[in-house]
Amino acid sequence: WDVKRQQNFDKLKSIAKAGEQTQAAEVYISAITKATQVRRDANDVAFATFRSDVDNLKKTAGQSADVNASTTAASISQAMTKAKADCASGQKAETVKQTLRTSIEAAKQQSKTSRESVTKGEQLKAIVQKRNDALKANAETFKATTAAAREQLKNAFNQ
Repeated sequence: WDVKRQQNFDKLKSIAKAGEQTQAAEVYISAITKATQVRRDANDVAFATFRSDVDNLKKTAGQSADVNASTTAASISQAMTKAKADCASGQKAETVKQTLRTSIEAAKQQSKTSRESVTKGEQLKAIVQKRNDALKANAETFKATTAAAREQLKNAFNQ
């Protein structure tokens, strides 16, 4: 695109007649070059922010998963320890078995609820929307800047 743009700038310079048209062409070329660079820089910032936000989301989700796994493991371990102690104290095997099963099911349900509470999808949609809004704003600014430069160039060539 840069090569094609430069070719078009060269054509414009060759079409421009002396004086005011040449100066208008140079002003136009400068304005378009600056607007292009500003848009690129702003888009680079938007994409860098997007990548950073996604990385932070992944890191947070990973930490949540680790905490959830360790909490579930601790709950199950505690239930197993209680079952062993109950057996050693002489409680009925059927009662111990039922208590253990209930405790493990409760730990699994807590784990499931904890996993579902992490709404990565909604957070990711918000991050994508933020990036898209920034890109759209950059494109609108670029469009307005280039339209103004184009209008000045047309006025200089139509005089």
